[in-house]
Amino acid sequence: MRMLAVLAAAAVAIGGITYDHYLVYLKRTEWDKPARIYEVRTGQAVTVGHVTWTASFESVPSLPGGQTSERGSVWMRIDLRRTAADERGTAKTGDPSELLLEDRGGRRWATVLDDGETRPERLAVGTESRLTAYARIPEAQTDEVHLLLRPSNYRADIPTDKLFTADLEPNDDVIRVRR
Repeated sequence: MRMLAVLAAAAVAIGGITYDHYLVYLKRTEWDKPARIYEVRTGQAVTVGHVTWTASFESVPSLPGGQTSERGSVWMRIDLRRTAADERGTAKTGDPSELLLEDRGGRRWATVLDDGETRPERLAVGTESRLTAYARIPEAQTDEVHLLLRPSNYRADIPTDKLFTADLEPNDDVIRVRR
């Protein structure tokens, strides 16, 4: 009986590791390529999934706490504004599932959302909600980076116990914001 339990535990452990490696493989082979890419200019609004997004970004001398960038790099502040385009968009309160800066060569830099901002429980139709993020990039890429934003498909009106069984909209649209 113990031997059967050990074999079952080993099978579960090996299966879990294999599945994890498979997910990494899918990510690296760009399995999650976007179905649609919306190309916009900084400050231009675009509606995706019942939410209207507007984004702009610029280099700043320091972070809000006063931290300056190291020599050869700059901080980029990313200002996001989102508005529910209709009643279905009022529950779309999730932070973007991806928010990156990318240069012409395809190099990407991660961003960090400002945790000091209060996020609304529901968006109001026509009322703007703001998010701010920061990224540190090489100074040489300041003028050539663009923003990649993948809106979340999270809905605040789905109970927590139903999140994994709910029928969510696909999370395969990307907004590319260029200067």
